[in-house]
Amino acid sequence: MKSAPILIGEVGWPSAGRRREGAEPSLVNETRFVREFMAAAEKAGATYNLIEAFDQPWKRELEGTVGGAWGFFDADRAEKVFTKGPVVEWPDAPTWIGLAVVLGLLPLAWALVRREAKDAATVALLGLGGFAAAAALSLQARHMVIASRGIEEWTINAGWLAVSLVGGWMLVRAVAGLTVPVVGLARGFVLSLPNLRFAALCAMTVATLGLLFNARYRDFPVSMFIAMAVGFGLLRLPPPPREQKAVALLLAAAALGVMINEGWMNTHAWVWSATAWVLAAAVLVRKRRAEAA
Repeated sequence: MKSAPILIGEVGWPSAGRRREGAEPSLVNETRFVREFMAAAEKAGATYNLIEAFDQPWKRELEGTVGGAWGFFDADRAEKVFTKGPVVEWPDAPTWIGLAVVLGLLPLAWALVRREAKDAATVALLGLGGFAAAAALSLQARHMVIASRGIEEWTINAGWLAVSLVGGWMLVRAVAGLTVPVVGLARGFVLSLPNLRFAALCAMTVATLGLLFNARYRDFPVSMFIAMAVGFGLLRLPPPPREQKAVALLLAAAALGVMINEGWMNTHAWVWSATAWVLAAAVLVRKRRAEAA
């Protein structure tokens, strides 16, 4: 009996975007999939249509980051997926590493110029904390470039990057035991550590609720919050008001819902939820410790 022909209409793998269970979007995984699929299809005598020839950033408006990252070539027509040879996941890594190094040196350099770093422990905390925060900021900037679609998302991501930059500097100084100035803004609002914590709490809660109820095309932008979550987790700030405690409880519950929805294989969801729980604990747990003291 003659076998029926096999025709695969669309097949491919994205190089960026959200993870789904155990499926990781990355350039290495896209290249591996394409190479192994082509070999298997040739062996089976199958006809197939690989998608797609070029990255199509406009699709991110409808399908999120992952929607614009299926191409063999990037949007500038440069070859992205090679059928032979080694693959570099982040060809632009030196740029982002350089940015992290420069930003990471700033808190220590500022303190040295002002003669605030008077002992080895302070120098070490400023150095290690500065580089940790700068690494998160560099990843956040890279995510902004890759994931932003319309003017609204560019504005939101750029605005939050600016908040993260100032917040990272404040947190590194606070963890190192140095004074953190309170910055006065418009209409009597001040940029202080308690207010910054509340802003981070609200922003991550909104993002987590989006992942809980409308997750299909949403990323897990951990780099936007991890520095603040860890920083506030290391500090003991004054007890927050009740509304902040309520938001923290909502964040913790929503993060648990995200984990249940995404499943245990989705490591992006694990890291996101863990970050959310650390940030929520910075409001809830530290309050109890302060009261017990």
